[in-house]
Amino acid sequence: MSLILTILESSDLAREIRTSSLIYPLINATHIVGFSTLIGAIIYYDLTVLGLLKEEGSGALSVAKIGIIIAILTGILLFIPRASHYVENIAFLFKLGLLIMAAINIGLYYSLKKYTAVKKACAGCSIFLWILVIYAGRWIGFL
Repeated sequence: MSLILTILESSDLAREIRTSSLIYPLINATHIVGFSTLIGAIIYYDLTVLGLLKEEGSGALSVAKIGIIIAILTGILLFIPRASHYVENIAFLFKLGLLIMAAINIGLYYSLKKYTAVKKACAGCSIFLWILVIYAGRWIGFL
């Protein structure tokens, strides 16, 4: 594992991101735009599932897909320059765990055929998990 982390951190891409005064802040800002788009769309959709918004929320899923692509790509670019640091950062590991739980929650939601109370529970859990992802992500830089 440490060999992979060393290879990532010593790559030309990692070096360029690490040494540029412009690239890292742009990637970081774009990551924030990506996850804000993702989480905003997901929460909007979940609120419609919970019946708290009366509008149709299905268009939000298309927006969420764009957000997740941006967030994943920029997240990888943020990870590469300091990979060995992040794999030891408790907030980063907590965020990864939350992302896994959110993915499992999404899988459960879509495995249910009918609109049930369980789907509403999944929507409520989704909002809670994504808010925790935001907090964990913000704590990464401080631990």
